[in-house]
Amino acid sequence: MKNVALKFFLILIIIQGSTGQQNLVFAQNSYKNYIEQADSNLYKDPKISLKFLDSIPLPLKKSIKGNLTNYYFTRGFANYELDNLPKTHKNFLLAIEAAEQEKEYDLGGKVCIELYNIELEGDIENREKILIKARYFFNKTKNADGLLEVEQQYANRAFSQNNFKECIRLNLEIIERTRKTKNQHLRMVSTFM
Repeated sequence: MKNVALKFFLILIIIQGSTGQQNLVFAQNSYKNYIEQADSNLYKDPKISLKFLDSIPLPLKKSIKGNLTNYYFTRGFANYELDNLPKTHKNFLLAIEAAEQEKEYDLGGKVCIELYNIELEGDIENREKILIKARYFFNKTKNADGLLEVEQQYANRAFSQNNFKECIRLNLEIIERTRKTKNQHLRMVSTFM
């Protein structure tokens, strides 16, 4: 009788353990939906976006495993829409760190470009490191459009520093390279400048 009770107890523990694992996977997927909802509300109501993100339980590494980059990027953008630049900066830096860990290189490069653009008043050396990191991320995935976006930032900087010859040279290179990609937005920006 003791053997039967022991076997029954062990089977219950095994079932509970596997169900607990399934519940964790289900919870991670449902919390990922919170990030998607936050993203879809970014421009309409960034405060609602932050409420969705705040609803995700801590620790985040457990609740949204593999989605931290997107979480911090969305949180950063919501703070940007609310004109809270210190929190934007902090969340973008966390997103870059998470992108490295999660191997979310394209999103990491995108975050770097956004961080570079909000750091307009930042020192040149720090901004240069951000562009180098963006290039590193886009090189990892061989993202030609992302690399062109990095080059566009150098052209923008030359323009803002009244270095028009350098700006024109860089933009002509970008225009030539965009003929081989589908990104007509970059071509349009380069032509405009």
